[in-house]
Amino acid sequence: MSYPVMRPEKPDINLAIPPLKPEDVPHALQKDFTPEQLVEATRRFEERAENDYYSEFFWFPFQQQAWVNCWNPVDNQEGAEDYPPTAEVWLQWIQGWLGGVIIETDFFKAIPGRWQAEFLATLTMAALPPQFFGKHDAEIKTFMPDALHFRRGVSITPPPLPLQRIKTILMSSL
Repeated sequence: MSYPVMRPEKPDINLAIPPLKPEDVPHALQKDFTPEQLVEATRRFEERAENDYYSEFFWFPFQQQAWVNCWNPVDNQEGAEDYPPTAEVWLQWIQGWLGGVIIETDFFKAIPGRWQAEFLATLTMAALPPQFFGKHDAEIKTFMPDALHFRRGVSITPPPLPLQRIKTILMSSL
């Protein structure tokens, strides 16, 4: 069996998924990076996308950071742990349940869509490893099925906004 060594991180979106041309980045997400920083970020992105066993790059609307989870398996089991631990699986279930409750409230439905998107994206980023209160240089060695399914129940959460509304909000922010 193989044992993934996960090192999730939350880099600036411009460095996680480098733009082909910096001027194409929406104004709200633009930052000043040196050409060397962008070249290194591009090299790292391409290397991960082409060579890592598992690569995922997430960007949530209106967030300056991306969430990057790329890893390769190793053969040595030493140090591998169940992930997430039982308490965190329970916490993930609570987060999903609370999310469902929140998006069904009249208050949430009444606030502007952009605020809804910013609120949900901020909460999502806070819940993903490395967490705000957790280690920022997290290294997680676990079992292959755990690495592939470490966020329990995410796929069954209904989207809070109709797709057309999301497109309208995103396009109006550019």
